[in-house]
Amino acid sequence: PQGLPVQAATPEIEPNNEAIQAQGVALNSAINGTSDGNGQDVFKFRLKKGQRVVIDCQAMKLESQLDANLMLNNAAGQSLAASGDYHGRDPFVDFAAPAEGEYFAIVNDLIYRGGLPYRLVITTLPQVENISPRAVQAGQTVNLTAYGRSLQEGAGATFPPLLDEFTFPLSVPTEFGRARQFT
Repeated sequence: PQGLPVQAATPEIEPNNEAIQAQGVALNSAINGTSDGNGQDVFKFRLKKGQRVVIDCQAMKLESQLDANLMLNNAAGQSLAASGDYHGRDPFVDFAAPAEGEYFAIVNDLIYRGGLPYRLVITTLPQVENISPRAVQAGQTVNLTAYGRSLQEGAGATFPPLLDEFTFPLSVPTEFGRARQFT
């Protein structure tokens, strides 16, 4: 698999097939896992009420054959969110906690094949989804608007969470678009 982790990755620890065996993980971490044949991998973490978390299961991005399903449950086992194909075959959940407590991310292959690698990123850090305008003119000052998650303090307390907008000025250097000659 190819790709660089955004955060330091920790390995999945088995057994973690049920909520009672769930591997505890910190927020803003990445877990390198392997799918279980006829099973699932369960990870638990704590959230505060209103705290926004993004759970990104990366497999296709890493050239793995895993066709992952991702579910998010509360401590009572109630399903709160689920995803299958968000980025190609890779699932993605954007969630704001309705209450403080433990939450469980559950990963399995669609047809329960085992031995397929994936990286599960669980983060509250800002993520940019898009920027507008996409092109700017050299030598100009423009206002850019970023759309994403957790871009502003206190954002994401809506249920369901919406994309944040953050506008900021950018002064583009005059030589920005010119080829430079190196000697």
